[in-house]
Amino acid sequence: MKNLLNLLKRIDGKGYKAYKKLERKEFLFEDIKIRISHVQGDPFATPSVMEISTENKFSRRFFDKKHKKIALEDFLIRSAYKKANNLSQKSGTGHSGEIVIPKPSQEVLERSTLTIYKDRIVLRVFAGLPAFGRKIAGDNAIKLFKNLFTLGKETLYPRNYEEKELSEVITLSDEQAFIRKEMKNRGIVAFIANGSVLPRRSGISDLPMQKGAVPFRSPKSMEVSFELPDGKNITGMGIKKGITLIAGGGYHGKTTLLKAIQRGIYDHVKGDGREFVFTDKTAIKIRTEDGRSVKNADIFNFIRNIPGKTDTHNFSTENTSGSTSMASALFEAMETGSKLILIDEDTSATNFMIRDARMQKLVQKEPIIPLIDRLRELFEKFGISSILVIGGAGDYLDVCDRVIVMENYIPLEKTEYAKMIAQEMPSGRNNSKIPQMEEIKIRILDTDSIQREKVKTHGKETLRIGKEFINTAFVEEFAEEGQLKTVGLAITNIIANSAKRKFPEITAKTEKILSEKGINILFNGFIKPGFSMVRKFEIASVLNRMRNVKFG
Repeated sequence: MKNLLNLLKRIDGKGYKAYKKLERKEFLFEDIKIRISHVQGDPFATPSVMEISTENKFSRRFFDKKHKKIALEDFLIRSAYKKANNLSQKSGTGHSGEIVIPKPSQEVLERSTLTIYKDRIVLRVFAGLPAFGRKIAGDNAIKLFKNLFTLGKETLYPRNYEEKELSEVITLSDEQAFIRKEMKNRGIVAFIANGSVLPRRSGISDLPMQKGAVPFRSPKSMEVSFELPDGKNITGMGIKKGITLIAGGGYHGKTTLLKAIQRGIYDHVKGDGREFVFTDKTAIKIRTEDGRSVKNADIFNFIRNIPGKTDTHNFSTENTSGSTSMASALFEAMETGSKLILIDEDTSATNFMIRDARMQKLVQKEPIIPLIDRLRELFEKFGISSILVIGGAGDYLDVCDRVIVMENYIPLEKTEYAKMIAQEMPSGRNNSKIPQMEEIKIRILDTDSIQREKVKTHGKETLRIGKEFINTAFVEEFAEEGQLKTVGLAITNIIANSAKRKFPEITAKTEKILSEKGINILFNGFIKPGFSMVRKFEIASVLNRMRNVKFG
């Protein structure tokens, strides 16, 4: 520490560039090491990147399995985030004195912000090196480094936490991993535990509703239980493979349930209300996205015989309609290997979802084969299950395996009643001439068409690669901005440097590299905080929306 203090005193009052003398240097504060990985160009630029590390003194049992390691890292990041907010003190121009850790979402994810190694723990933060104007404020810089030392000292040691607190984090992680494995063995694609709190606090908050939330309660007919290795029993609603319909009146909880299922692809932290809500990890939400770009998509199974002799085996457009965007999204889900699609009638194109008997009779030349006529085949031929929220299209009662009706946020299973209604009130639809589905045409990704450029994000909604802006506002699987950042680096650092090959192969290989080697593999130089793990589906979703990318 003495060397750092002397250096800061020598450069006090000098031009901001003198801070560059700190870059890539390490300084020891007792048993905590602080490394300045990157020095910002001026006090208004993105703050400098610092690494705070120390010996790993946590018991091996807290991180001897991958899911436990991620859970412990997640817990420590949340602790550090709160502490950093308290220690961050603006002390000069621009970002001077600030200590910033990107805010984690409610999901438990591997993040670049903190890494647990066998022998050490590394916490990465943004820290604003202080200045007045563009003159170095040496005394304030000393205070900043002391705060960074305090941050490490008060967050990176097991002594900072109660044994019970740490054990609860790891126990929950074990329980979540166990249930997910059991679900797969039992053919369950989604599970919602009794007592779960599904409603969120507001439309802009992902925190659980505190007052007035109705705890989830499974219908007895759909109730399943998991006896955990420690003897604990978790009971809730299990949705099996097949076609599941969620119906109900407006404001009774249909979409709330679907959104919880949608986020069930990730584990959640204790207190979120969705700790025991799990979904098949290949699930994808399908919705309309007017105006998006589509390249070489095989949508022939859903749309054919378009006027103008457009080949829908190889469909491309810079401006999709509602129906073509949904058809393209379904093809992309199939191509990437999804085994569960989630659909909400409210965010779907009506003409893609259904053609009732009257419209079938009125309109003789319709290129769209509606989803209602494909769901059964998607499941039986391609093994793709579906969960749909339907509020108005009763014809779907003819094709579903089970029906859940939401009443005052309580699910009721009404499959038999729904089938009786379908028999008593035939839809009159004629689907006898619907051709069978074909195997889809798998695309070849031209990796040479991908720009190896700088990546920048704007929230979860926009990714910029070089001069290209990719709109990801309708990719609902992104839980936090860090995941979009990771996708950007995965595309430019891994995929862009790969040989041309089949699209699902290249996304699967990229996912495997990230899973096995960790997201830190993406960084050629210093590791930045704020990057989060993603699936191959999020990587594919961005590639599919890039207007400059080419497919063979």
